[in-house]
Amino acid sequence: MSTTETVMWLLLALVGFAGSALCSGLETGLYRINRVRLAVRAAGEPPDVRARSLQRELERPDRLLASLLIGNNLFNYFGTVGVTALLGVFGFGEIAVIVLSALVITPLLLIFAESLPKEVFRLSSDRLTPRLTPFLVWSRRLYTGVGALPLVVGFGRWASRVVGADPSATVSDSPRERVAALLQESAGDGSITAAQSTLADRALRMGRLTVEEEMVAWRRVRTVPAGLDRERLLDRLASMPYARAPVLDRRGRVVGVLRHADLWLFPDEPIEALIREPARLNGSEPLRVALLQTVASPARCAIIERGRVPLGFATPKDLVEPLTGELPAW
Repeated sequence: MSTTETVMWLLLALVGFAGSALCSGLETGLYRINRVRLAVRAAGEPPDVRARSLQRELERPDRLLASLLIGNNLFNYFGTVGVTALLGVFGFGEIAVIVLSALVITPLLLIFAESLPKEVFRLSSDRLTPRLTPFLVWSRRLYTGVGALPLVVGFGRWASRVVGADPSATVSDSPRERVAALLQESAGDGSITAAQSTLADRALRMGRLTVEEEMVAWRRVRTVPAGLDRERLLDRLASMPYARAPVLDRRGRVVGVLRHADLWLFPDEPIEALIREPARLNGSEPLRVALLQTVASPARCAIIERGRVPLGFATPKDLVEPLTGELPAW
């Protein structure tokens, strides 16, 4: 065998093992990369073109991982063929080639083309993976062009349906769920603290809640009737553990809200002047909207009612606790 052929087989073996190492490392890098940092880089000014391209690839994880699977097997084949040919060049027989492959080549392949690159990418996924995005894109296009990628992806989806699994179960179309997944990933790798992750998760859940889900049901609300004098009002309010009490007319409708402290702060004011108008909500308002209306109302609280029939009562504390957690009474 000529020197040219020897060099050719050597290059084929090196390309095979290097490509296998690259595919193995990228597989780990794609699992480990911080999606929040990637999104920040992609949305920066000027935007990181490779980060944006990697984001698009990650939207189809089945296709991306199938590309790496095809590439890894292909490069392993190149490396094995190259090494086998080189051993033949140096005069080893078929049995010797098999023995050397089992005792030497396989362990080296496992270490330098599998374990080592995976560990390198595990430690430096945010730095290395975006840089190698062009390799991911062009290899995916190549495998698609020759028909290998559609075949592998299609077979994977068929196998998933056969065993009763949803092949798209891990891919969410909901922006809120995607953000939640990003936050969980960031909390998992230490990019944000557990407290920050909890707060962000509460903020996402708060966007789905309505006033009716967080109000105090009317049967639990302590009220006072309109028309009582100051002394009787003080007696009534003294037995209540709350700072405010809705005031009801004879038909049970809410005419306003009275603050206990106002009876002491303004002893010369008539009772009617101390009754403040609450925000009036129907219960379907999102918490953020309801909180703004509640804080802006003179009574700084809200009555939830339909057709003037009261259904519940809410204070800013009730509306903000889904975000902050339980707060002391104020």
